[in-house]
Amino acid sequence: MAKAGNGEGSISQRIGQDGKPGVWQSRISLPDGRRKTFYGKTRQEVARKLAAARRDRDRGLPIVTDERATVEKHLTDWLARMKPPRVRASTHLRYTGLLAHVIRAYGRQRLTHLTARQLTTLYATLQQSKGDCGAGLSASTVHHIHTVLHEALDDAVRLDLAPINVCDRVDSPKLRRAKMEPYTRAEATRLLEAARDDRLEALYALAITTGMRLGELLALTWRQVDLTSLDGASLKVEATTTRDAEARWQVGEPKTASSRRRIDLIPRARLALLRHQTRQHAEQAALLAAGGAWAASD
Repeated sequence: MAKAGNGEGSISQRIGQDGKPGVWQSRISLPDGRRKTFYGKTRQEVARKLAAARRDRDRGLPIVTDERATVEKHLTDWLARMKPPRVRASTHLRYTGLLAHVIRAYGRQRLTHLTARQLTTLYATLQQSKGDCGAGLSASTVHHIHTVLHEALDDAVRLDLAPINVCDRVDSPKLRRAKMEPYTRAEATRLLEAARDDRLEALYALAITTGMRLGELLALTWRQVDLTSLDGASLKVEATTTRDAEARWQVGEPKTASSRRRIDLIPRARLALLRHQTRQHAEQAALLAAGGAWAASD
């Protein structure tokens, strides 16, 4: 065994039960008193691992405890821990789709071998090339890939699976905010006139007069609508629609606490809702008269 100073670590070769030389090993003492052992086929291999561990320890970085972990293994495990109720089902679905690009490119690679240069190349490839790896993605989408990957690799550092988060060394694509082009008053009026008597007239009227999100509009029920109050018609936003893990629509809680709110309705929106209610009652009566069943979902 090669001798080393206290804290510098040691290198030795194991002897098998048959008395023959076996694998090489190196050991280093960690700040918390534990010892970390590395194995390799040659002395040079374990010496490199020991030097890297000593360098990380002296820099105050965590010593990797599982060098065999691959990019795919860690990202898959992280996604499993991020399932609902920790995040919304739609958010988890989004995370899975974003990280799939990274897994396809570097999934089989060891987590500790992932480099900033590889991520920089991947981000550029995703936006420019024409292939199966996700060509033509927008800068915004690649920015979100970087953000989610950064969070997942932070988790790897906390678990001592990687010494650093390589995303810290990568510049993600800058978000380009699309210029908003809202309708003019004349355009909004023309749209609402065109939607008059359409089966979904109320949807268009609420969308253009309240600014509600699409998920909030689709989750709206009559219980949340007040068309008779002396103070004026109004509605309450108390739910939204999202995708579940199987990409099916479901009704759930609003995205944030501030998303719950009361919205006053202008007369045009109130009249559109009254016409929708009348139309809905007529559809219900016709369906029941024909022997059908009406789903009482409000």
